[in-house]
Amino acid sequence: SLSNKKGSFVVDDTIGVALVVASNFKKNGGKYNVIASNLYNAQKVYDLLSCFIGEENCLFYPVDEMLRVESVASSKEMLAQRLYVMDELLKKDNYVLITHTASILRFLPSPELFKEKVLHFKIDNTYNIEDIKKVLIDNGYIRVNKIDQSMQFAIRGDIIDIFSVNNNNPIRMEFFDDTLESIRFFDIATQRSISKIDEISILPSIDIILSKDEKEDFEDKINTRLAFDVTNIDCNLVSSLKDIVNNDIDHIKNNHITENLYKYYGFIQNSHYSILDYSNNSINIVCNKEALLTTTDILNKEVSDYFMDHTIKVLCWVHYLCINHLIKFYHLIKQSIVLHLQVVKMILFLMLVLLLVGLIQLLVH
Repeated sequence: SLSNKKGSFVVDDTIGVALVVASNFKKNGGKYNVIASNLYNAQKVYDLLSCFIGEENCLFYPVDEMLRVESVASSKEMLAQRLYVMDELLKKDNYVLITHTASILRFLPSPELFKEKVLHFKIDNTYNIEDIKKVLIDNGYIRVNKIDQSMQFAIRGDIIDIFSVNNNNPIRMEFFDDTLESIRFFDIATQRSISKIDEISILPSIDIILSKDEKEDFEDKINTRLAFDVTNIDCNLVSSLKDIVNNDIDHIKNNHITENLYKYYGFIQNSHYSILDYSNNSINIVCNKEALLTTTDILNKEVSDYFMDHTIKVLCWVHYLCINHLIKFYHLIKQSIVLHLQVVKMILFLMLVLLLVGLIQLLVH
């Protein structure tokens, strides 16, 4: 049963799952992780659950399933949604997390490291504006002259504008020397104040975050692996490969982290984490185990093909999925509640037959 966090149910993998989870959530509350086989089904489950238990109780964590697309034109909207959910999971005690295969295979910083990167501001406290600027850049924010979207900041004298993904509007902080005098939400179009607040939290604008030790070790780690790998590729390609890697290393050293650098993340990390590490002590519900495992194999092949095409056949240092992550994933499957779709059609057929029999009986009487 759901309360025992173990077992199997035969239900449809969208509306059936949504009904089972919604009824249990309304009755018992708690934390649930619903893992669909793909992004499309996860979106359908989220839409249904939002209707059944309210959007405020549902957290949708999406990841683009095509690495080729994401590396070239990653979705800022998806990234903002993921960052928002990561923060909410660390604060809430009652929720339903809806995710999918590609999402739980994505490497993330540890929950503790993510929390360390969240900035907190309160009026009448003192801050150094130069330090704020540096931390915002380290957290992935882009400095602009005037904010026009989230994940940006602007500085004009003693005024700092920041648009964090956890807010619907940007904030404007005004300082007198180092003392924070006011915090206000403002409208991007009119630049007019909407409301005043006493304190605010600003989330990181990127989920590729390195710890202090990882920052210190990553260059040696990559170069050591590179020195080994160049012995296994065509000598005519070595120069091009080194140029690519050195350019990427410079970007990481200067905190110019983009989605294109995600290929190094799993290799650089000392320990691996996924979105499920942000949702501890939850009931894990896997929709259609067979489809989920098939999707995992497809994603592995797609990622392997992508890196073979774009990193000149470099070996394991660019692997998107590492064995530790896969072992954790299969361990999760074994311990999760699995909602099967194997005999749904048979059940629906039997229900239709019973309905027809009932109608015939009514007509006879």
